Amino acid sequence: MVDNILLIPFGLAGLAGFIGFFIKLKELLGVRSYGGRTDAEIIGVKEEIVNSGKTSETSYYSPVIQYRAAGTLYRKTYTKMTSPTKQKVGEKIRIRYDLKDPSLFAEEKLTELTLQTAGLLVVGVGMVLFIKNLLM
Repeated sequence: MVDNILLIPFGLAGLAGFIGFFIKLKELLGVRSYGGRTDAEIIGVKEEIVNSGKTSETSYYSPVIQYRAAGTLYRKTYTKMTSPTKQKVGEKIRIRYDLKDPSLFAEEKLTELTLQTAGLLVVGVGMVLFIKNLLM
């Protein structure tokens, strides 16, 4: 009986994991639909301070990138924010951009997709084993 009580929270957590994976997969596959591909250089890092002057003050950092597409040089502030900063000026990142509107871009994240897929497989196998153990 006690084992069956655990089925609900673990089942809901597993379901949430699957839903989150497929939402992220859709986003990553959308990036893959961008036909242009190039290297962008981080030329600066923009700092945004939240709750300025308060004890809970936090700084978030967004890289300012530069890339060339369709003969035009683009400089954009990437919406990816981190705290603390993980980006370094001069660092190169691989991006994909929309051929119809090269100002639209996203970082190519094949490693992230691979890791998430592996994580989903581990969670899936764990859920199957957990449910199998409960039913026996």
